[in-house]
Amino acid sequence: MKRFLIFALIFFCAICIAEGKKGQDILETDAVDTMFILPIEYTSDPGSNGLSGPEVLKRNETFGNVTRALMKVYLPVSEEPTSCVIIFPGGGYDNVCVGNAGTQGARFFIEHGIAVAVVKYRLPNGHIDVPILDGQQAIKMVRKNAGKWNIKPDRIGICGSSAGGHLASMLAVHTSDADISSPAVLDHYSSRPDFVILLKAAINWSKGNTMRNSHGPNPTDEIIFYCNALNHIEADHAPTFIAHCYDDPAAPCTGTVNYFLKLRNLNVPAEIHVYDEGRHGLGFWDRNRPMDEWMDALLEWRYLY
Repeated sequence: MKRFLIFALIFFCAICIAEGKKGQDILETDAVDTMFILPIEYTSDPGSNGLSGPEVLKRNETFGNVTRALMKVYLPVSEEPTSCVIIFPGGGYDNVCVGNAGTQGARFFIEHGIAVAVVKYRLPNGHIDVPILDGQQAIKMVRKNAGKWNIKPDRIGICGSSAGGHLASMLAVHTSDADISSPAVLDHYSSRPDFVILLKAAINWSKGNTMRNSHGPNPTDEIIFYCNALNHIEADHAPTFIAHCYDDPAAPCTGTVNYFLKLRNLNVPAEIHVYDEGRHGLGFWDRNRPMDEWMDALLEWRYLY
């Protein structure tokens, strides 16, 4: 038994070291001061997405059958508190593609002195409240630890790409208020983001499975209404930055354009960039294409810092 316990401890430590090394190797930047992985915390029953079996790891840090939510936190080298962007990668709600918008986005923000948390959320499988809860709790966790992590508590924003953009839009309108009467300290913090970044976001329609996986196979009118953030935008919505491509066939830009117009009608600070070409390829990589200018525009956006 003693030999087994020693072996188990060594095995566990090896996994932790491998995870940390993996994060460092992928980013390949000296701008990271600290990187660590945390499970998403819940203060009540988190519910279930109805999936079973082991999680599936595919190429490029793409995860399928996700039933356990995690958050990978990257803190930049900085003496002063920084803003923080919580990233929700895409994947059509079939997968969570951490290696694309997640890791690439982390590199981009970290190299510009901004803290990052990449969330591997549970897939909805027709239970959209499940990833929404994961996102709300992730925001609360960052806000709770802002002082410890050298983060500005009033500069904690969210960024979603593709299906992750749908999730970010939902988190922007379906927020969890702070409840200081709760015995759980995490409930003392609000999940309302201080700013929102939507990249090629699927808002109310997509060519792939985003809406089908969020609605479920036989959605009611109530569920369809709930899953469309356009129905819930109010005047207290956080300042929002939007980037999209006009010819995007997977997540048409009409959704984010209408999102912008709703914000404008309510006098919510918003900025939108729609590029003529690029299809669904807008992301955190600069290949000297016209649409890659969105990153420079974001760095100049006054709500980011």
